[in-house]
Amino acid sequence: MSLQTEQATDLAAIFAELAETLTFGASTIPCSVTFREKGRKNEPGGFLDDFDATFTVRAADLPVTPPAVGNTITHRSLAYRIDRLGSGQTNVEIKYQCSAVNR
Repeated sequence: MSLQTEQATDLAAIFAELAETLTFGASTIPCSVTFREKGRKNEPGGFLDDFDATFTVRAADLPVTPPAVGNTITHRSLAYRIDRLGSGQTNVEIKYQCSAVNR
């Protein structure tokens, strides 16, 4: 079994247990979510990134036209703007770092 296949299988099992989803357009996508405390912490050299939530999804679960920077996604009836995205080393997972659209 390849690392990519094993990681995709593991993420599917984790997401099934968490039962969290995000919505993009008409698509409902399984995910894990982490929230960050409000406010910006001043570090030597400037402010750290100030995201309200990070959503991790499996690339295989994304719709044909996936969410992109600037798009809005919904989680638990709250809207978030995608500020940054990245993929893991194997490109199996995508991380969406988001800010609430009302701030």
